[in-house]
Amino acid sequence: MILIATGISDFDEQIKEAIDRENTHGTKIVGYREYLTGDNVSSDIIILSKRLPGDIPLRQLLFELKRGSKTQRIIYLTNQEDIKGIEACFEFAIYDFLFDPVTVDNILDCIKNPRTFTDVSSIYLNFQEKIAKHPENDIDKPLVDTKKNTKVEKPIRTKEKIKEVEKIRVIEKKVVETRLYKQNVISFYSADNNILASFVLANSAVAFSRKSENRILVIDNNTVPCLDHMFGVNKEIMVKDNFNSNSIDTGLSACYTSIENFTFNAELLKKFVIPIKYSKIDVLTGIYDNSVLKQMEGKHYKSIIDTAREIYDVILISVNPFKAAAGTIYSLLNSDKIVTVVEANYLSARNTVNALKTLEGTGIYKDKFGIAVVEDNGALDIGVMDKIFESYKVISQIPLSKNYNKSINTKKPLIGSLYSSRTDKNSYGRIVTFIGLSNSIVVKNKTENKEYENDKKTNVSPTKGIGFWLLGDMKKLARRGRR
Repeated sequence: MILIATGISDFDEQIKEAIDRENTHGTKIVGYREYLTGDNVSSDIIILSKRLPGDIPLRQLLFELKRGSKTQRIIYLTNQEDIKGIEACFEFAIYDFLFDPVTVDNILDCIKNPRTFTDVSSIYLNFQEKIAKHPENDIDKPLVDTKKNTKVEKPIRTKEKIKEVEKIRVIEKKVVETRLYKQNVISFYSADNNILASFVLANSAVAFSRKSENRILVIDNNTVPCLDHMFGVNKEIMVKDNFNSNSIDTGLSACYTSIENFTFNAELLKKFVIPIKYSKIDVLTGIYDNSVLKQMEGKHYKSIIDTAREIYDVILISVNPFKAAAGTIYSLLNSDKIVTVVEANYLSARNTVNALKTLEGTGIYKDKFGIAVVEDNGALDIGVMDKIFESYKVISQIPLSKNYNKSINTKKPLIGSLYSSRTDKNSYGRIVTFIGLSNSIVVKNKTENKEYENDKKTNVSPTKGIGFWLLGDMKKLARRGRR
């Protein structure tokens, strides 16, 4: 028996009609919550929505439906703002939940394909972050045993165990050290300019590597790969193993082949990446063969990201503007945050707002998006862009100067080059902060970072004055002259 209890009569009838056509189980529409808790009510599946009327609180209702010897599955229909409902689902091991807009086909697919915790683990992390930011949504009322009218001990919450960034710790000689406590997966997305988004990713990666000891993996999930060019590395690797012996491939293509042959693991991933010699960055080059790209499915992208989490602290992913592409949607769904690159003009802003609304419909929370505004000559004022994206967080303003093309043509990231300005460094520093790292520099070996130490006011004694700064600049010029 399948009980249909969404609280929306027309939708209930559509669901019943579709299930009756395909399923041998009987169906019944339920109009109020209390009916579901009756002793004589039995079912295999309950299709439930928080819109179903009734006096019993939703969390108490879910508890009653999952307690004792009852084994029915619950398919919970909700929206991305229903923090209490989704938290209760995880609390009672209910993993079959669907976000609005929900169709009858979505429900039929969920009936046929039950979900596990692995399938919704990324959503679990998202909701934990949401709860941490909005503690007023915490559930404080204890459960009540409706049979005996006694209180049931409230389960221990685990949200405190999930932390993104360890607090800043000051050590000797005024050096501030910051470490990531858990792996961060960050996607870089643009609604209409994937090359610009890849450019921002490459420079953000270099900026991050200069401020952290963490290992960084850059994945080119773009349908038009370009990160190998941005970093000045060959897109091809020599694959030497038992499934693709002595052949030339790209990083993602090699991953696809090994996943199909059930040999993919962390050790193989290390062989498929290309290290950037001047940093702690590895690049997993994209797929240039369209025939291989068409065969890449969500399971492939997810396997690559999950395996990368085992060995890298930070994973930065370049995706393309096509929202329906598997590489885009699965990368965004499995990301902790999304840097959204938008040009400061009305068309790019409009495209981006429409794209973000579509992505939110897939279950991605709007607070995961960080808007990076790229400004060129004649750009809209930042106040106008703030107004357009008032529902989101604008994290940085990036100047697009003549050095943009110079950086691409020379195959070198702008950050770290001789022609990067202080404005450039500050712009990407704010993106680094959004990714999950403080603006402070990590100094492990002071002799290797003298130039950057002199740039930080926190390392300057106030008694040395202007003469100290002039001396520091003269030393820099002298070093550059010797090069």
